[in-house]
Amino acid sequence: MICFAAMPPLDDALDAIVHGDLETLRALLERHPDVVHAGDGGCMWTALYHTVEDRGRRRVAEMLFDRGHPVDLCFAAGLGKLAVVKSFFRDDGTLAPGADRLYRHHRQNAPRASDREIVQDALLFACVNGHRETAAYLLAQGADVDAARPWGAELPTPLHGAARAGWLDVAELLVEHGADVTIRDPHHGSTPIGWAAHSGRDDVLEYLLLDESSVDLLDAFELGEVELFAKLLGDGDPDADLGPGGRGVLLRAAAFRGHVEMVELLLERGADPTLANPDGKRALDWAREHGHDEVARLLEDR
Repeated sequence: MICFAAMPPLDDALDAIVHGDLETLRALLERHPDVVHAGDGGCMWTALYHTVEDRGRRRVAEMLFDRGHPVDLCFAAGLGKLAVVKSFFRDDGTLAPGADRLYRHHRQNAPRASDREIVQDALLFACVNGHRETAAYLLAQGADVDAARPWGAELPTPLHGAARAGWLDVAELLVEHGADVTIRDPHHGSTPIGWAAHSGRDDVLEYLLLDESSVDLLDAFELGEVELFAKLLGDGDPDADLGPGGRGVLLRAAAFRGHVEMVELLLERGADPTLANPDGKRALDWAREHGHDEVARLLEDR
């Protein structure tokens, strides 16, 4: 008979990890040291995944490791334990047994991936958690700097991961190794620049914007960089069908946001304010709906 009362309180541990509650987790581990072996790697995955939102949770991951939580290659990379990472590789660069020990858990119980995919996932773990030296080692082992891999419900490249988490030194490493700043993730249609902007990682964003040649038209628009947007648009079509919005989406989006300068620029370049989205809404409709009176006045006479 299974005695459920004697099982480690995994749910309590996971809750403490999510909230970065070191004191509660420490007390729980004192009473139930075996909790680090429960959940098939779930505790470490939760700690390393949530460092995207709160870097302080890396201390939770460190505590779990110090208390004996088992690690595979990905977890070791996320912890920045370079010596452990290296131990998963043979002298010829191939993976040694055990590299995927807990792999199925943090890949949402997917079938075993190829060795190359496991190394790729390890690179993402290192980049999301800010471990430049570990990331450099994995790149030297043949990891692809631009390969997108699952991270929870997302599918980021290593640079997306570093940008969202705000690790400037890791972003610099990836760009130095040729990372493509213009790749858009399939779920949000956003580049690493967009992920950095959305997460408020200003230092990473500033760095990624240094090379204007790596900034595309949509990023310039999303960031409200009017001069750069004008330069990139050039003689192009201001009503171009970009994304699911249909023709005229840029003017409608600028009106929706109340961005006066962008609306003025698009109108100067010949944008058609009568173009509507699939629901029949024009730029003027969006401006009025959101109370952007100055933008509405610009559009009313068109």
